[in-house]
Amino acid sequence: MQNSTYDPSADSEFSKKFINVDNKGVSGTATAGQSTNIDLTLADDDLLVGCQVLAQGSEFGDTCDFQVVHPQAGVLKQFCTDWGVSSDKQEKINFDSKFPAKIPTGLILRLVYHSIGTTDVKVLVNYKLDKILV
Repeated sequence: MQNSTYDPSADSEFSKKFINVDNKGVSGTATAGQSTNIDLTLADDDLLVGCQVLAQGSEFGDTCDFQVVHPQAGVLKQFCTDWGVSSDKQEKINFDSKFPAKIPTGLILRLVYHSIGTTDVKVLVNYKLDKILV
């Protein structure tokens, strides 16, 4: 739903009659030795519950930032900075938020992947979202 009024601020305010699971994935290739944006534009108002990052070819020292971006105004919020990426397993990051954030329609969830390596990195981002129905 677009322009929703639902924005729970306490655990007691969450109700499945107002939200549905709406998980989404996005993939990209991070260029070796550079910072690469991997974007997902939201088609509905969602609550961001968490995310999982998988990568192939990462190096110890690679990092990620997570941002909420407006298409014209740019970065509105960076909610994770320089999160270290493990080089010895495919699942790099997996977190759930205790307090989900409401992200309105049209905004962009962005993973900025900072590569320090000499080979490109394949990246998958699975966003854990709840679609707002009211």
